[in-house]
Amino acid sequence: NQPIATKKISIVHNGVITQEPPDSWKGLYGYDCITKNDSELILRSIISGKSPLKQFQTASISACELHADKSFYFYRNGKRPLYYALYKDGIIISSTKNILERSELSAAMTTVAGFKYRFDKQHLTHNKEVHVEVDLQ
Repeated sequence: NQPIATKKISIVHNGVITQEPPDSWKGLYGYDCITKNDSELILRSIISGKSPLKQFQTASISACELHADKSFYFYRNGKRPLYYALYKDGIIISSTKNILERSELSAAMTTVAGFKYRFDKQHLTHNKEVHVEVDLQ
C-alpha cells in the first residue's frame, strides 16, 4: 500500500491518521483522496502546504517524505518511534532501533518527537514543528 505518491512527492507512514471511513475524509479533512489508505491524508496535507504533525496531532505518525527536488524529510509525533543512522553514503531510517544496531553501519539515533528532520547531501538539519507533551517512545 505504500509509498503513496504523486509525480512530485512520495511518502511512507507508520501509524494511524484516522479510523473514520474513507468516504468521510473529504468532509472531515477537506481532501479528495484517491486511495482508501489513511496515509494518503499526510500526502494531501503536504501538497496543501500544511504540516502533518500540526494538522493531525491526535494521530500516530512516523513518516518520511521524498520530493522530486531530492529533498528528504522524516518526522514523528510522540505516538510512534523513529530512528536513524548516518553513514558515509547516506542515511537509514527505521521504526525499530534494533534493526539499525544489527546493521553495524553506525550508531542508531532517536528522533525527537515533534521535530521535522531534513537530510540533504550528507547534511542533517531539524526544526521543531510542534510541541509534544507525551512521548511514548
